[in-house]
Amino acid sequence: MINPKTSIKAPHDAMKAPTMPSPRLILARQAGAALLVALIMLILITLIGISAARMQTMEARMSSNLQNRNLAMQSAESALRTAEDSIAQNSNPVYGNTAGQYIYSPASGNPPWYLGGTIGSTFWTTSSNLATGPVEATDSSQASVYIIEQLPSVSVAGGSASLNQFGNSTRSIVYRITAKATGGDTTAPITLQSIYH
Repeated sequence: MINPKTSIKAPHDAMKAPTMPSPRLILARQAGAALLVALIMLILITLIGISAARMQTMEARMSSNLQNRNLAMQSAESALRTAEDSIAQNSNPVYGNTAGQYIYSPASGNPPWYLGGTIGSTFWTTSSNLATGPVEATDSSQASVYIIEQLPSVSVAGGSASLNQFGNSTRSIVYRITAKATGGDTTAPITLQSIYH
C-alpha cells in the first residue's frame, strides 16, 4: 500500500530545466585560466621574437663575410694586374729569388709560395720576400702582396716542341704570378694565381 505521507512527484516536476549556476560560481571555476592562456601566448611571442633576432644577426654576419671576401678578391686581382703590367713593361727582368721575383726550378722542390702555406712559415709575412700590390681598396686591412716566378721556357704556339728537332726553336718565357690579399679583416684571405706568357 502507498503511504499517503510520501509524496509522489508529478511527471511535470521531473522535466524541469536545470538551473543555471550563479555568476560567482562560474568565476570561481575559471580563476587562473585567463592568466595561463596569456602566459602561453607571451611565451610563443617571445620565442618568435628571439628567432627573428637570431636570423637578423646571422644575415648581418653573412653580409659582412661576403663583403670581406669581395674586398680581398678585388685586392688580389689588382695585385695580379700590377704584376702582369710589371712583366710587360720590363723587357729584361732580373730574378734574384728575393723581393717578389723568383726563378722556379723543378729540381729545387716546392715553389716559395707553397712553403708560405705550411704551418709556422713566415714567407707571406716577410716583406723582403714579396712585392706590394696597389692599395685601391681602402677598406682592406692589409696591402695585397704578390710574387712572380719565372718558370722554364716553353715553345711558342705553332713552334717545335723540341729544341733539337729542326735547330733552335722559338721559346717563350712563362711567369707564374701568385697574389695574396685580405678583406676588411684577416678572416677572409684570398690567394690567386695566373700564368703570364
